[in-house]
Amino acid sequence: MKCRQKAGRWMLMVVLLTTGCMVCFPFFWMILSSFKTNMEIGRAVPTFFPEKPTLENFRRLFSDMNFGKYLKNTLIVTIYSMLGVLFNSMGGYAFAKFRFRGKRFLFVLVLSTMMIPAQVTMIPMYLMMNQAGLTDTYTGIVLPGLIGAFAIFLFRQFIETISDDFLEAARIDGAGEWYIFLL
Repeated sequence: MKCRQKAGRWMLMVVLLTTGCMVCFPFFWMILSSFKTNMEIGRAVPTFFPEKPTLENFRRLFSDMNFGKYLKNTLIVTIYSMLGVLFNSMGGYAFAKFRFRGKRFLFVLVLSTMMIPAQVTMIPMYLMMNQAGLTDTYTGIVLPGLIGAFAIFLFRQFIETISDDFLEAARIDGAGEWYIFLL
């Protein structure tokens, strides 16, 4: 029985290592290709390792391609997306753990927005953003996707799995709602 378990573990290790190598291969290829010349990248028969490693691609990235601006844009949108995750989780927490008048109606209203295809709202959303002067701004990029019905639904479903007894114990110990939410 022990031999069978050892063989199974070895087989699992081989499968996991093989899969890991297959997943990591494109990343290694990309990193090594960044040190190749354009001629070497465009060859009909590619090479894995660069024949004449060069840093020219990195020089061009930082001098010719405005990398700093793109990095700043990415960081700003990412930070606001994380803020959106916070808002969505707050909504899910409220729908899962609080009792208030109209809770079911509001939740059905939130869920009903999921039935509207994004293509239907795209042009009206653009027109509203344009009328508000938010086109070509970070706010115009971030605001439409800041809160989403699907994310609120997923957070609500997850938070409902947390026992109310656990939250009540935290309240008895003196924890406030913000602390419980962030816990």
